[in-house]
Amino acid sequence: MTATAARPQQQPIRSTIPARLDRLRWTPFHTRLVLGLGTAWVLDGLRSLHHPLRAARSETYIQPGLEMLQDIQRTGDIFFPKRWMDATVGGHRSPAAARSAEDGAFVCPSPVGHRRGGCF
Repeated sequence: MTATAARPQQQPIRSTIPARLDRLRWTPFHTRLVLGLGTAWVLDGLRSLHHPLRAARSETYIQPGLEMLQDIQRTGDIFFPKRWMDATVGGHRSPAAARSAEDGAFVCPSPVGHRRGGCF
C-alpha cells in the first residue's frame, strides 16, 4: 500500500486590482499605446504568414493583402502602408509573387492634403 500526501485545497486568490484599474482615467496616451501595439501585432502576423519558409503556401494571400492597402492608407499613418507592403511581399522570391505585386491591381493614392504620392 502506498501512502499519498494529501494535497491542500487551493483557494481562489481575491484581488481588488480590477476594480482599481477601472477607476483609472483613459487618456489619449493610452489610445496611442493600444493602436501602436495593435500595429506591431498585425505586422508581426503578416511577417509570420509570409515568411520565406511558408512562401509557397502563402502566395494566394499576396493579392488580397495588397488590395487592402487603400483602406490601410486611409488610417492617416503615412508609414504604415509601406510596412504593410514590406511584410506582405518581403518574404517572397518567386516569379508568381512578383507578378502579383506588379499587376497593378492595387492603388495607393495619397491621403488628402499629403504632398507625396503613392505608398512610399
